[in-house]
Amino acid sequence: MAVLVKKRKMKLAALLPAALTLAVLAFPSLAANGAARGLRLCGTLVPALLPFMTLSAWASGAGAFSGGKLTGKLTRALFALPPSAANAILSGWLCGYPAGARAAAREYEAGALTKAQAERLLTFCVCVSPSFAVSAVGVSLFGSAWAGFCIYAGAALSCLLIGVAGRFFAKKEPPGKAAVKTGSGFAEAVADGAESMLKICALTVLFGAFIGVAEGTALNGLSARASAAVKLALELANGSAAASACGGFTLCAAGAGFGGLCALCQCAALTRTEGERLNVAPMLISRIVHGALTALFASLLLRLDGRAVGAFSTLTEGVRAVPKLDNIPAAVVLLMLSATVLMKAHAKREGV
Repeated sequence: MAVLVKKRKMKLAALLPAALTLAVLAFPSLAANGAARGLRLCGTLVPALLPFMTLSAWASGAGAFSGGKLTGKLTRALFALPPSAANAILSGWLCGYPAGARAAAREYEAGALTKAQAERLLTFCVCVSPSFAVSAVGVSLFGSAWAGFCIYAGAALSCLLIGVAGRFFAKKEPPGKAAVKTGSGFAEAVADGAESMLKICALTVLFGAFIGVAEGTALNGLSARASAAVKLALELANGSAAASACGGFTLCAAGAGFGGLCALCQCAALTRTEGERLNVAPMLISRIVHGALTALFASLLLRLDGRAVGAFSTLTEGVRAVPKLDNIPAAVVLLMLSATVLMKAHAKREGV
């Protein structure tokens, strides 16, 4: 029976890339337009994420969060994790999904966390960033900073609740190392951030192509809300714009809590380590719970401001899209990131 199930999984794993390849080949213009839109989105992602991911890598290498008494007490009391987990928690809650996932994997690589601790950390250290929730969604899409704050607060509360609950289901393990310094300097941190951003941008462009094909084919016959839900499940930025256009604040909050397959694939790509690979299945499953809790908390918080609720009841048009940059600067940025990654790989080879 187990062999049969394994064979079916292998067939499904082979069928998905084949189907996506055929879809892109059958609708090349739709795929190209979607990929171009993804490339423009990279022009927004790089300046928003690269500084934080670089500083996170630098702080982690210097052991900035490993010796603090306050962070140590909080992470142990709330989550039953070593103090070094604070780096991943702060990075994810303040800088967004990929930053938290990469920080968790980095602490595991350094030996500050066990494999089980890192995998549990991934279930609550990834979160929508406050800048995206408040500025891109709240102000730009709903015309209300309070709406964006409600979405971010709902997502953060969801992470806190799941993180605290997880400690009661975790197996007892020996405590992780209190202080681990990898010795990585600023240059290494920049190279690590550039490599991570290159993976993020590659997945953003790829999912842009898939979404472009879906918008021109399968999503045509769906209602506005159903189409927005599918887009949110695939990619958060475009899905949020579609959800706001039909007044779906709760739907938008649920999408922000879930994160979208594009962001989750980015997290999975950034958790690949040189040692044993982290299991991301618990993180993927937990995102469904995050989506439901974020929608619930955000809706409750929104009711605290009657003006915001009234504004959404009359919001029917005038939705502004997320700011985008032209393809040319975005392409230049990707080339610079690629050059940095190549130099990092060359330096590693010379050091062997």
